[in-house]
Amino acid sequence: MRTLLPRQWLLRLFLILACLGTAPPGARANVLDSFVQKYGEIENIVEPGVLPVSADYLKQSMDYIRCIADGTDVLVCTDRYHETGAGRDAATAAGIPTGFWVALDAYVAYKNGDYWEAAYLLGEAVACAAIQVFTGGVDLCGIIKELYELAEGLWEGVQEVLEFLADVGGVIVNAAEDVCQGIGLCDEDEGPPLHVLLLEQIYAPKVQDGVAARESRDNNAFPVLLHQLAEQAKSWVINSFNRIAPYQGQSIYDANRQKIDAEIKEAEKGYIQAVDTAWTGDITGRVMPELLGKQVNYLSTQITSLALGAAEAYAAGVHPSRWVSGQCLKDFIDYTMVDVWIDHFPVKAKELHLTSNRDWCKSLFDQHRSKFIDPFRQFVKSKVCPSSGAIVCNDVASLRLCLGLLGTVDKKQECGWSILEVGKQAAQMIQDDFKARGSKIPCNIVPPQIPKALLVQLRCTRPTQFAQCTKVYDEKFSDLPKVLDCSLMETEEYKALRAQVVAAVNTLNEEFGTGALEVDLYDPLIVLTRNVGVDEVKGYPRQDWGFGPPSNQRSFEYLYSVVSPYTIDGQSTPAVWNEAHVDEVLKEKARPTIEMRKPSPGELRSDLDNPVVHPLDAANRLRAPGLAGATVPQQQHQQQVMRGSLTPLPGLPGTFQAGTQGVQQLQPTTPAPTISTSLPTQAATAELPRVTAPRSGGFAPRSRGLATTRPLPDLTYTGMPRVGGVSVGWNGSVTVDALQATRSGGLCRFPLDYVVRNGGEQDSGQFRATVANTTVPDSGWQHDLRSLPPGASMTDSGTLVMRTGHNSLQFVLDDEAMVAESNETNNRATLAVIVSGSCDSSASLPQPMTAPRGLTRPGPIGR
Repeated sequence: MRTLLPRQWLLRLFLILACLGTAPPGARANVLDSFVQKYGEIENIVEPGVLPVSADYLKQSMDYIRCIADGTDVLVCTDRYHETGAGRDAATAAGIPTGFWVALDAYVAYKNGDYWEAAYLLGEAVACAAIQVFTGGVDLCGIIKELYELAEGLWEGVQEVLEFLADVGGVIVNAAEDVCQGIGLCDEDEGPPLHVLLLEQIYAPKVQDGVAARESRDNNAFPVLLHQLAEQAKSWVINSFNRIAPYQGQSIYDANRQKIDAEIKEAEKGYIQAVDTAWTGDITGRVMPELLGKQVNYLSTQITSLALGAAEAYAAGVHPSRWVSGQCLKDFIDYTMVDVWIDHFPVKAKELHLTSNRDWCKSLFDQHRSKFIDPFRQFVKSKVCPSSGAIVCNDVASLRLCLGLLGTVDKKQECGWSILEVGKQAAQMIQDDFKARGSKIPCNIVPPQIPKALLVQLRCTRPTQFAQCTKVYDEKFSDLPKVLDCSLMETEEYKALRAQVVAAVNTLNEEFGTGALEVDLYDPLIVLTRNVGVDEVKGYPRQDWGFGPPSNQRSFEYLYSVVSPYTIDGQSTPAVWNEAHVDEVLKEKARPTIEMRKPSPGELRSDLDNPVVHPLDAANRLRAPGLAGATVPQQQHQQQVMRGSLTPLPGLPGTFQAGTQGVQQLQPTTPAPTISTSLPTQAATAELPRVTAPRSGGFAPRSRGLATTRPLPDLTYTGMPRVGGVSVGWNGSVTVDALQATRSGGLCRFPLDYVVRNGGEQDSGQFRATVANTTVPDSGWQHDLRSLPPGASMTDSGTLVMRTGHNSLQFVLDDEAMVAESNETNNRATLAVIVSGSCDSSASLPQPMTAPRGLTRPGPIGR
């Protein structure tokens, strides 16, 4: 029989556990520095070569690790840090060691405060040393081993349980002998108290059963076991009395029920303490190590299938984080006992730095998000927007699904779409909505007319349709980038009729006073009476206003009903309505549910010959008398479209045009200017040199950062830049094929175009845009760009020289500080461009496009 640990050892053990509540190392500000430092400490105390990589290798790779761990694309990180550590190996033929990715995962776990997972990721052979270092030098593995040995002792027999309870005290010490004597079973000289006898005879042999019940998925298992043991204890007492006084055991028990039940409860308390101690030893010494090993294996073998299941679930409306958490809990259903134990002993779990399986599963997606990127991308390419190269979606639903799913892993910029197909479908959906609500006059779906219009247009002939198109678009497609333009091109008949209405209002206002009547903002064929009644207008001597088609009469209709006259198609016959006199309660019902606002510049588009007239502009309310016969001043509402410039697509970039040769990316329409300025090679984050060049217009530099309350411009980059016709997100990376470039002298020349926008509230004035490839000396350009009005955009383009391999592109707006802006921090951007193949003009055969060795992480999902 084993010798149990003495009370002194137990007190020392509990004291150690009580002192573990120190601040975790991961709470310090620089977690990566802390991890690398502790990794070195682990390396010093374990056998050589058992860690995934050396501590020195991690030290050299710290910037690279931080970049990847923050979720940045591996290619971008490689481009930034290709001269140090793993970044150097990734950019050369050496290849990153497999163990680097293991150490990276261990860092991520350490950063998230899961020290046991971090230790086990480094390998079971070093796990105990790692967790001891991570937790500040406490030998938690040793403590857990002693807890498990104590648990094994409690399973072995009755005597171990009784000695354990005597050591910890509080259960059988100072026995209530008077109770035993009071029931006639024992007295001072006849033996131990009743609850000690019950522990020995009934409860102590069932400690292992108690642990099994605690670890059962049935929450009632342990209470049921306690009830059964209590009934057995009661029967044992009655049978004992029967041996002393035959056939009187039940009556003796009934006479002393309260005292006997108290003794049973006392025995039960000792039993629960012994079971919980054995349970703690089993959870910490057997179950948790097993669980940790399965979790580490789960991360390396199950993520791909988990991610594909999450993608399918997202298509059905369930967010990946929620689905992954639920599936993980199902896969680890046999370890719910860990969560139950932690819920019972949260303080001890925190002291031992143990995380519940429930919390681990709940955070699995968020903490390992990068592992889901490639499976999600492949799911989209195979099942949502079928493609072998860049993602191109051909309908609204697939684009919405692509953006949503890849957006959960911060990659929605990879979703491209067919301008023609998606735009046509969106236009048809709005048309169907109109028809379902009673519209009789269809709008026209007009394909893109480059360079006049980059998007499909839903071209309507009535201002009311245009306003409703804008409203319905916002309701149905606000979660998407811009895929459609609502535009207005009134018929000549409608224009003439609208002008006649304005002339009539001006004539009537001469009679009734300025502002007595005004043209409605929503429907210009409705005239609102303000300071005059409908009957007064109806009684005006002149009623024949010469209204022509589409009106079916030459005079106004007169409306008295509080029922709204507003429709999608609007009035065809001009009408006078006393909306101002409608009861306040009914006004909201009378008004159409549309936001009456003036659009921002660039919100409306049309072709050059048919400028947009916005029907909601306040200038449509003509109140000045003496303007009979005047036409609506369209020049106040036209959006000026500059010839030779392309209007960028707002929202997410990644737009494509579907042509006869399949889906093709839009090509720049302006000729590429020659390179005009040479820039020296610099690091990607360095300040570009200020090169003084002749400037037209005689602008004087203005101070930046001055406090002001006046409106200011705000120059920034927008849309999606294109390198060699391939789109890429700002500050992202892209791979292009040298065969698509003009090649000479070992260098490639690719066309480059990008969009600049003024997001401020004032004209920008002339400014300069600078582009440089810091990898190739003496490459780049400086272009003087025209002034941009508020909300306007323009495309800058040219040809950029690049070399095979990695290229770092640097973009700067207004590098001479000529423009005082509301935001001076968004004038810079970068791109990482990887040129595959050879820039040697003699290389005519296609080169295989391969990533640098080491960038493909081992495992089923690119780990």
